[in-house]
Amino acid sequence: MSNNTTVLINDISKTVKIEDVATTFWLIGIGVSFVGLLAQLMLFVLVPNSRKFDEVILCQMTIARTLYTVCEYDIMFYVKYYDYIVKNSVFVLYFHSDVVLLCLMFIFSKNLYNKVVVVFPLQSYNLMVTTVAVWTVPLLLSLLFPFLIKINDEYFEIFYNVYAHIKFFICILNALVFVEIIRVAFSRNASNSTRNVRDFLKTSLIAFVLVSVTSLQLLITDIISYYYKQIRSQLLVLIFCVVNSYQVVALTGILFVLVRSKMNDSIVRLISIKLDDLMASFA
Repeated sequence: MSNNTTVLINDISKTVKIEDVATTFWLIGIGVSFVGLLAQLMLFVLVPNSRKFDEVILCQMTIARTLYTVCEYDIMFYVKYYDYIVKNSVFVLYFHSDVVLLCLMFIFSKNLYNKVVVVFPLQSYNLMVTTVAVWTVPLLLSLLFPFLIKINDEYFEIFYNVYAHIKFFICILNALVFVEIIRVAFSRNASNSTRNVRDFLKTSLIAFVLVSVTSLQLLITDIISYYYKQIRSQLLVLIFCVVNSYQVVALTGILFVLVRSKMNDSIVRLISIKLDDLMASFA
């Protein structure tokens, strides 16, 4: 066996080991996503007054991200074994959850911008209308996903890359919005440090990191690789899939930051009620 062959075998072996480790962390990330979603739902049950617009949008983002991560894992390893209907259903759910997540992120950043920068916005969002619109309107676009795969690979590649470019533009726009929110919140925190301002600042910082990671992934794995196909790497795609599977941790962190004061008030109120009941029993 030649030295070149030995080196090639060793490189392949190292790559396989890295992929195995990445897959393990990916599965852990999926588990963490479900735990984060469960924690958010339990928080809504324990603290009913936390079910406000931003908090519910964050929970919906968690649902969309979890669905996307599960479908992404399924497509990477198992979808080839499914029948036609199940396979196309997975593709639709995969693309649809990504579009929904993108729309929800834009709505969340715009609403936070209105609160911090505009302060007195001229419009307010209706939660029910927003939810129905975000989850139903993109469905027609999502149904094209498996249809184009079946008809023509070239059409599908054009469709997906146009979507990737639009998604990258929206992510960059979101990042710029969060930069402005951070700037305004930081200046207000310096002059008037209140809990709301500090919470908005923490929320914006976490969200900015979240959007930046997504933008970096799009830039490397979709946009640059579209123009320079020779740099495409399955391992790099896998690494970003693993990183994205832990985004629910950031979303859950943002949610807990936003409802912290409400949670404290609810706990104090609950303790007061229990003490009143206890005092009444001795009266």
